Amino acid sequence: MIKRRPIYRFRFLSGATACGVATSFASATGPGFFATSPQVFPMGICYDVLLEDFDGDDDLDALFTYRDDEPAQVWFNDGSGEFTFGQALPQSEDGYRAVSGDWDLDGDTDLCVTGSIYFNDGLGSFSFTEGPINQSIPNADSIVSADFDGDGDMDLAATPAFGGKAVIFRNMRIETGSAFFAPTQELTVNLSCVDSGDVDGDGDIDLFFGTRAVTSGSELGPALWLNDGSGHFVETSFELPAGAETSVLLVDLNNDGDLDAFVSTAEPVFTSSIWVNDGAGGFHDSGQRFPGVGRRESLPIDLDGDQFIDVINSSSAFTVESWLNQSGGQLNGVFQFVISEFASGVAVGDVDGDGDEDVFVAVIFGRNKLLINGGLCRGDVNQDGLVNGTDLAFLLNGWGMAGGLFPTDADLSGSVDGVDLATLLSNWGPCD
Repeated sequence: MIKRRPIYRFRFLSGATACGVATSFASATGPGFFATSPQVFPMGICYDVLLEDFDGDDDLDALFTYRDDEPAQVWFNDGSGEFTFGQALPQSEDGYRAVSGDWDLDGDTDLCVTGSIYFNDGLGSFSFTEGPINQSIPNADSIVSADFDGDGDMDLAATPAFGGKAVIFRNMRIETGSAFFAPTQELTVNLSCVDSGDVDGDGDIDLFFGTRAVTSGSELGPALWLNDGSGHFVETSFELPAGAETSVLLVDLNNDGDLDAFVSTAEPVFTSSIWVNDGAGGFHDSGQRFPGVGRRESLPIDLDGDQFIDVINSSSAFTVESWLNQSGGQLNGVFQFVISEFASGVAVGDVDGDGDEDVFVAVIFGRNKLLINGGLCRGDVNQDGLVNGTDLAFLLNGWGMAGGLFPTDADLSGSVDGVDLATLLSNWGPCD
């Protein structure tokens, strides 16, 4: 007998918050119904997961970062979404966040893990290089990579995990012929969860930080630092909500061509809000508020294929949550995967090469989980490859309710209604 993998369906929830780092978004063509991969990954305290093509074979491999003296691990994809262990990275113990980029401009993907720099030999084998990042940011809580100074190579910005100042590191590959990072600017203390993008439309990359309060009553709002074009950043005064711990995700939620801000705070209450960019770096409150649970890491993704960017994030409430953008930046609800373990990091990408986006979840005190986008036709409620009377019975039984274990809510609207019935009937018969 063939055992079916358990199906994860987005379930409606009242709200959540998010801690985000992302510079691009993934576009999904599948319906967003997910199944857990049967692969078993090692037990550990995994903090982050990164998906990139490390060995140059045109599929997405994985990097896991761990705590408690465990080194980061590289896992190779065979192209079908099956992963095998490749390498434990030296000097990467107690990893927080990781970021990738071609530091030495040799055409392959290099790594920065918690301040340590690794160069790829082109086949996915990484060598460690000591550098100033290790001394300046020994435990980086958040790292982004972009060409801040416009010279053609990738620079870094990092925030520390336990207070201290955020630091800008300039890649000297173009100037010296050798890829190493020199600290060029220290910013203020208590910055966290950095994201990057051109928020003021002047053609260079700016930085948007969350903040971390050290003592009660010292709450601050997010901090926007604008690039002067040379890679030097100047703080800009503006008012966004303050909290004991705030974080931001820059993403164009209303499809007007500029980056809006999805802002989260931890105290006095967990909440998230959307701030709309006027195109010149001025943000105004959209009025949307999303109370909820502990945020971890967030990424933008067009999960339902409607050309509006949604937001997916990991949560300390044992879930991976997705905020569906109905249109024009209106996030009308939260749907979630219940994974029954503490989700710390999340990565999105097509790991099995079927054209839709899958989800990798970094789990603390457990095993990492890979959620495969089924890509099956809408209306196939029990996902047996056939839309028939059994699916119709499931749909009618759940009429008026939110989608549950079976994907009866075919249009991902949050309720089972006539649109879902019409979708089911229009797909009647075998799935293509």
